[in-house]
Amino acid sequence: MSKAKKWLAVVRDEHWTLAKVLSRKGTLHVLRLSELELGDFVPTKEAGVGGEPVETSIEAGPAARTGAAARDAALEPAARLKLWLRREKVPLKQLRLAVSYLGVITRIIVLPKMSAKDLHILLTEHVDQYFTLNIEDYVVDYRVIEHFTEEEQERQKVLLAALPKPRWERFYQICLGAGFKPEVVDLAADSTLRLYANLGQRRDTKRKVGSNEGSAKVRGETPGIETRAGETSPIVATRAENVATVNAGKGSDWAIVDLNAGRVEFILLEQGKFFLYSDMELALESVVDELYEYKIIRQRECAPEVLSEGERLRAGELVLPGELLLENRQEFLRVELETALLPVLRTLEEFFNFFAARHFGKSIDQVFITGGYSDLPFLEELFTDNLGIEAQIGFPRGWRPRFKKKVRAYEEQWMRHASLYGLAFRED
Repeated sequence: MSKAKKWLAVVRDEHWTLAKVLSRKGTLHVLRLSELELGDFVPTKEAGVGGEPVETSIEAGPAARTGAAARDAALEPAARLKLWLRREKVPLKQLRLAVSYLGVITRIIVLPKMSAKDLHILLTEHVDQYFTLNIEDYVVDYRVIEHFTEEEQERQKVLLAALPKPRWERFYQICLGAGFKPEVVDLAADSTLRLYANLGQRRDTKRKVGSNEGSAKVRGETPGIETRAGETSPIVATRAENVATVNAGKGSDWAIVDLNAGRVEFILLEQGKFFLYSDMELALESVVDELYEYKIIRQRECAPEVLSEGERLRAGELVLPGELLLENRQEFLRVELETALLPVLRTLEEFFNFFAARHFGKSIDQVFITGGYSDLPFLEELFTDNLGIEAQIGFPRGWRPRFKKKVRAYEEQWMRHASLYGLAFRED
């Protein structure tokens, strides 16, 4: 990875996380970190010309808008985004972006080896043959993830990603309204995969994260995708990136659980390479506040020196219950969180069974938990006990970035931003 400072932003629904980072001697230094919530997004259908339904993108609350008026719905968020980026002094032409929206669909297909031009024609003009949905409702892009030989024939695995078009168009219009046009946009899940694959490579080969060794470069044009007449949008995931040929060695079939407000994403890696992606809606809000309050009380009792200034102020207002009451509260909250996570645990079991069926009974080696809710108490033990597989908060080999003094308040959230860190490792 280059030593140059990089500006990164991950957009998860309407939440923007911005960072300025520097890589030095294999360590990622976070120099600046900031977050912005633009507001809720509601994709709706309303009657258009002739009574036909028309997809629109609006903010929650205002009356639905159709046609060009959908752009007006982005004006206020765009103005707030522009002000925020200006305040953070972000050089917009250097900003790298990754997006994460509910409903992204992925496919892995195997194709004969062909030129970059022929591959582009196949996967833009004839991509509908690989999906059972109406592809007109999605923005689709692709990335070659592996070259291999099978039955003496050269082949390639290609990752297809379909992003809901209303979500994409809103994001794109907000960026334009904020004064910049994104050139290349990653999928956040792809950035997360990049981080763990590189860390797995680092663990077993002791190379520096971001090393180019053993990788092949896919060269060729990176044309945009038509989203409306006369306008071309940036691609969703770069095709000019290194082909993933990472072999992370034995014990690197991993599951990554990206746990966030309202949604959880699942990524399965097979020897450091993409195997499966999915997401689902998840409501944890009813238990989250109680869990964080319990966490603060427990830290105050056991190790008050680890509390941040804000947590100390909050903990000082809390009445510390008796030990018996606290232990009872702990068990109650643990059961409550386990119940809320049951859909996630059952889904993971299904994915692990699918993985085992494709690998002669071998299951996943380890589960890693990241995302905005990855610092909740009890997560490691709940995932380990229910799945029978070791679960760990954060990243392989105890890796974590370093936070500079100005952003030290975010250091306790080091495990939350896998896709942001992975975006820093992208080779341009």
